[in-house]
Amino acid sequence: MSYEKMFYGILISSITLSFFLPSCKKSPKKFDDSKWENALKVAETFELKDYPKAILYLDSAYYSIENPGKLTQYQRFNFLRKCHHRQKLYSKAVTLCDSAINVLPKNAANAVFLAEVLLEKGDMLLLLKRYSEAYKSYYNGLSVIEALNTFNAKKLKSSFYSRLADISYGQNKYVNAINWHKKTLNTILKFSDKDSSYYRLQGTFNNIGLCYLFLNKPDSALAYFKGAVHWNNIGYLKKKLNRKDYIIAKGVIAGNIGSVQFRNGKVDSAEYYFKESIRLNRIPGYAVEDALITERKLADLYLSKRNFKNTAALIKDIQSSGVKLSNATDRLDFLKLKIRFAQAQKRFTDVSSLYRSYESLKDSIFNSKRLYLSTNFETEFARLANINELRSVEKEDLIKTIALIATLGLLIICLILIVNNNKIRRAIQISQNEMAIRNKKLETTLHSLEASFTENSKLLGIVAHDLKNPLNAIFGLSNLLSESQHLSDDDAEMVGLIMSSSKTMTAIVNDLLSSKKQQNSDEGHNTTNHIKDIVLESISLLRNRAKEKQIDLLFTVAEDCTVKIQRQQIWRVINNLLVNAIKFSPNGSQIYIATEIGDGSVKISVKDNGIGIPNDLKSKIFALSGEAKREGTQGEETYGMGLFISKQIIEDHGGHIWFDSLENIGTTFYITLPCSG
Repeated sequence: MSYEKMFYGILISSITLSFFLPSCKKSPKKFDDSKWENALKVAETFELKDYPKAILYLDSAYYSIENPGKLTQYQRFNFLRKCHHRQKLYSKAVTLCDSAINVLPKNAANAVFLAEVLLEKGDMLLLLKRYSEAYKSYYNGLSVIEALNTFNAKKLKSSFYSRLADISYGQNKYVNAINWHKKTLNTILKFSDKDSSYYRLQGTFNNIGLCYLFLNKPDSALAYFKGAVHWNNIGYLKKKLNRKDYIIAKGVIAGNIGSVQFRNGKVDSAEYYFKESIRLNRIPGYAVEDALITERKLADLYLSKRNFKNTAALIKDIQSSGVKLSNATDRLDFLKLKIRFAQAQKRFTDVSSLYRSYESLKDSIFNSKRLYLSTNFETEFARLANINELRSVEKEDLIKTIALIATLGLLIICLILIVNNNKIRRAIQISQNEMAIRNKKLETTLHSLEASFTENSKLLGIVAHDLKNPLNAIFGLSNLLSESQHLSDDDAEMVGLIMSSSKTMTAIVNDLLSSKKQQNSDEGHNTTNHIKDIVLESISLLRNRAKEKQIDLLFTVAEDCTVKIQRQQIWRVINNLLVNAIKFSPNGSQIYIATEIGDGSVKISVKDNGIGIPNDLKSKIFALSGEAKREGTQGEETYGMGLFISKQIIEDHGGHIWFDSLENIGTTFYITLPCSG
């Protein structure tokens, strides 16, 4: 065992123990993100030398994490995928790609990772000759990339273009390969950091040169090979390429330049470049296989010069190298060289044997590539795009169908409501007729009920008194709460609702109590009052409410007189008329209040320019039924009891109340009360 292997064995054992020992405790030791990132880096260094140890190391770190997150799981699967890819375990690598995709959190931040895995999965499927699946994975990766508008996504697009260029090159579609390689170049130069892209730049220039060489355009090929030399030199001078990568690339490019020179008939120059390429890459650990391919090219050159000695020496060196050419096409070219060499030496028996091997290998290559050559990723991409478009159209059609069904459903509901509404109207009309008949019958029984009014009034007074006290308490407490600075917005809103509700309930109780009080004329005491004072008091109290709607209250006094009345009750009547006038008047209008003396009585009028009273409601204005209730011009609520109570109060004082109204023009209410002197 070498010292290097011994060192790595001890290091792995120590690290593994350090990860597993904490698991013997009752609860695993927390493994933070920074340690996990370091473990990934260390595992990657191991992976280049011994991938089983790398996997063991990383899994030791992973299983020391108490609750690994989705991103950590993704990083583990992705690392395992790279290990299996390097070992050419492509089926397992595809499974690991799917696992990485499944655990990767689906958000915009991880979309670039998703695109990378999809492209890598396509590579594995391509090597497994599952071409349709590979193209679908590439297409899905492109869809993710194009959905993003980020710098990293646009940079990743160069990797996608490069894959399509390689596929086109492998299918002998050199023009298409050149176009895709040029797209790769443009994307790298526009969106990538040149300092980290020199290796890809020289490689892409070199690949374009090879395509032109196969298209028998040596001048164009040479221009791009020189471009590859340029980027390789810059990358090395700027210390962005290590020496080994630089030497390998330099050797490969030199061999390709030699091919151009040989094609152009510049044999001496070609020989120089071939020898330089072999010198650079024949070093153990470098691109030895590429050096052997270049030796085959140099042997072709010597054979063309009928230098059989050097040709034989190179053929022997290639055969004795112990390195098998991995590419079947390179092996076929080597057999072709041996056939031509045998023919030149008139070794016809060898020619026959070599030719049979050549034909067998040629048929094998054709059969293995036949399916690959018949595929077309552009056609497959178009098919997948059509499928996606069809799905999108189907989705839109489904949405439209649902909308149509919903619309039809609403129409049916509307029709049902209209039919039911007509039925209800007819039923109401019948009910109203029946009510009219019943009312006539009930009028005959009213006299018998009057005797019980006094007792009911007393009972109502007791109930009202008992209700008013807690209502006042609720209003007072809620008012205190509303002044608190520690209430949340929701609590403040709830307190406001309590205040509003308690205030409304108090008003209703007061109206009910006033209504019942009118049934007993003995309650309260009449006092002499100036009618002008009562009107002015009411106007003063309601002026702020009128200002909310920008309404002017205009009072005209012709003459004043005294009236013997219960002041609070008459004030309530005038106040109710003014409140109604404000409620049913539009913003920015005027309300006119006037008094007149005549025939021993005073007439008070309240005139507005509001919405007026419809003819069908005029007969119900002073009724207790509430049928004349309407909302104000700003949605103000009404209870439908004010005018009923006002009529009782005025009539109990020996007066009279009536109105004139035109719909959408305005309404004037009149009150007459007898003067006291």
